[in-house]
Amino acid sequence: WQAAGLSSVLGSAACQQGSAADRVFALCWNEDYATIGRVAMLLWSIWHNRNDKIWNDNVRSPNQIGRAAFDQWNEWIAVHKLRSNDDHDVPPVSTIRWEKPRIGWLKCNVDAAFFVG
Repeated sequence: WQAAGLSSVLGSAACQQGSAADRVFALCWNEDYATIGRVAMLLWSIWHNRNDKIWNDNVRSPNQIGRAAFDQWNEWIAVHKLRSNDDHDVPPVSTIRWEKPRIGWLKCNVDAAFFVG
């Protein structure tokens, strides 16, 4: 928790009571959006590390996971602040709707994300 900058929130006695679901709901009820986002990023980082261990046999220490979550949250929030500052300069984007392919054609919809590093 400390490496992610969340020891005051997640290390409290109140957060140690109940199930994991109870804790998440309590956080969502009692904390601001920034704190909830930081906790979500930490949970995602823990999940990602678990998958990295299973699929790549790559393990990071809890401190590395917490620090990565802290850095990723700060990067995410900085990018979204920049985007919100630039929103007034960008014309609104029209909604793209799915279209049925022509006869004889197949259509494959995909989603992707790219991460540096």
